[in-house]
Amino acid sequence: MNKFILFLLAGVLGVSSCSDESDKAIEESAPAAAEAIDFDKEVFTFDAASLIEGCSAGSEMVCAINLFVKCSIDPQRPECLKNKDRLPSFVFMSDESLERPTHVSYRISRLKPLPGGNVEVYTQSRCNGKWFGLCNGHIIYVMSPAGSDWNVQDVYALQTDAV
Repeated sequence: MNKFILFLLAGVLGVSSCSDESDKAIEESAPAAAEAIDFDKEVFTFDAASLIEGCSAGSEMVCAINLFVKCSIDPQRPECLKNKDRLPSFVFMSDESLERPTHVSYRISRLKPLPGGNVEVYTQSRCNGKWFGLCNGHIIYVMSPAGSDWNVQDVYALQTDAV
C-alpha cells in the first residue's frame, strides 16, 4: 500500500513538473490522486440479481468505475440515470445486440497519471457478455477529476494476443 502511494505521488509530481501553469491549476483542484486503493488484492464483483445503490469502496475513483460497471449491466437503474453526466454516453445505448453482461468482476492492476490531472486505471476484468469488448481482459478506464469525485471519461481495451 505504501509503495502504491509513493509510486502515485512520484508520478503526479513528475507530471506536474512537466506541465504548464494552467495544467498545474487543474491538478491542484483535482481530487487527491493518492486515494487509498489497495488494488493488488481487491476484486470487485457485480451481478445483475444483487446490484445495490451507492458505493462503500472508500475511493471515489473506484466508486466511479463501479458506477460504470453497474450501469453497463443495467443503464436504467435510478443511480445510473441520475449520474448520466459522469459516464460515457455509449453506456446508455439501447440495442439487444450489445449483449450487456449480467456478471462482471474486475481487479485494478495499475494507475497511470496523465497530464491535466486525468488518470488511467488499468484493470483485469471478466464478464459474461460482449459489451463492445469492454468487460473481458485488460480494460482501461480514463478517469477525469470532477471536484471531489471522478468521472469515467473513456474506456478502452488492450489486445493481449498477437495476431
